[in-house]
Amino acid sequence: MLLYVKLLTDAPQVTPFQPTMEALAFSFPAIISYFSVTLTASAQAYVYLPIFWLYYLNNRNCISQMRENLIKPHGGDYVSLRKILILIMTGCICIVICINTYLLFIYNPGSSNIGRSPQRPAPQTAEERVYPSPAADSDPAEIIEHPSIESMEQQAESLRIEVKEVPIPLEADIDMHLRDFRRQAKTLQSEFPDSFIISNPTAGKLAALTFDDGPDRETTGKIVEVLDGYGIPGTFFFIGRQISKFEQVFEAVHSSGHGTGNHSWSHLRPTDLTIHSLLDEVETAQAVLDDKTDMIKLYRPPYGLVTREQMALLAESGYTVVAWSVDSMDWYFDNPDDIAKCVIEAIHPGAIILMHSAGGKDNRNATVMALPKIIENLKAQGYKFVTVNELMNKNR
Repeated sequence: MLLYVKLLTDAPQVTPFQPTMEALAFSFPAIISYFSVTLTASAQAYVYLPIFWLYYLNNRNCISQMRENLIKPHGGDYVSLRKILILIMTGCICIVICINTYLLFIYNPGSSNIGRSPQRPAPQTAEERVYPSPAADSDPAEIIEHPSIESMEQQAESLRIEVKEVPIPLEADIDMHLRDFRRQAKTLQSEFPDSFIISNPTAGKLAALTFDDGPDRETTGKIVEVLDGYGIPGTFFFIGRQISKFEQVFEAVHSSGHGTGNHSWSHLRPTDLTIHSLLDEVETAQAVLDDKTDMIKLYRPPYGLVTREQMALLAESGYTVVAWSVDSMDWYFDNPDDIAKCVIEAIHPGAIILMHSAGGKDNRNATVMALPKIIENLKAQGYKFVTVNELMNKNR
């Protein structure tokens, strides 16, 4: 009986007195149980009948009194007790059949009253509303698989525009300085999304290698050789006054198809300058670049930041300010493995990677040594290298 009730409650619910074919189909186990219970109840009734009969034989006096009180007033002695017992058992069987019929076809477990309409389904969760489960009998070709909430969160994380944290522990003052830099860069990017560029995460598995502070006599040429050896482009942000000193190096960079950009005239910190002094630094260097290339106005501030007022003036003057999302920390680490780790572990689609092609106590020798490892690892991950200009124009 308990099994029957369990099967019944698992079947689809229908409105009272309206059993549909679908409900009957799903209720097939319950129907089988229904007939099993009915037959069992009937068998039990006829098993108990002899017991009552034995009780009658052993308790004649009591039964005689029952006959006097119950039978004679309703028909006399010719009505036997056996017939009455059979009638009682038959009535019990009918009651069992009626109860089973009610439970199977009429009773709605979701309702407290017989005439009540079925309960409304429970409200769906936000996830169920956005991504409903396909029906069990749907055509697999018509089922559209939706991304899970977890995968959407991962995708949103990958599309976030920000400067990535350095994956290696740093000294407390350096760590605090970089935290402040990331905060200010994010603020500028939010206020000037088309003019202050940190990365382009919608570009897919593309990355732009950028090199600051050249040209010079030692390192810039070595980096160009490495890039040309792998057949990939880079973007060099040159200091204006250095270009006239090392024109051959500049021409080697430009003729190899690498991108070039403005890194100011004399590498002064922009946040220490007035807006007009900054603009003079930028435009003096840009005049040298315009004389040698036809590149768009890409400007990377020394040390990476400008003030909000300076940013507004640069945007008004037609400059795109290029920061970075991945810092190789080659200005801090002397170990090529540490430099490579900072890039490889922080890489993401559409990354702009900061490196240097001049300066430092060892002329950026660690950068030159780390560069092949970075290129090979990112290629193995499926990344393609492009210039900053190509990265900015992707999906725009």
